Amino acid sequence: MTFGTATGHDLRTDAKNNPYPTRRRIMQSTIAPIDIHVTSREALDERLETAVKHLQEAAMLTGRHGILVTRNRAGSYTAALSEQVPFGLTRELVR
Repeated sequence: MTFGTATGHDLRTDAKNNPYPTRRRIMQSTIAPIDIHVTSREALDERLETAVKHLQEAAMLTGRHGILVTRNRAGSYTAALSEQVPFGLTRELVR
């Protein structure tokens, strides 16, 4: 059985024959990594705080993801939900 949504995604029924998307499917399809590009420390602190708060709210839906903040280079960061980080934690990776 297939159902369409306003975003055009097909949602298949899960093992319990439930036509609604599971929380895991919602998380995978709607929470994209957040790219942050800044030129000052003040802007970095503000944007990272906002991104982490947004991702914490999303992580609470499943209780399965932590948050990974990656420093790609000076002034460029990515914040994302990660199954590699335990729920309730935020970790930083410097590349």
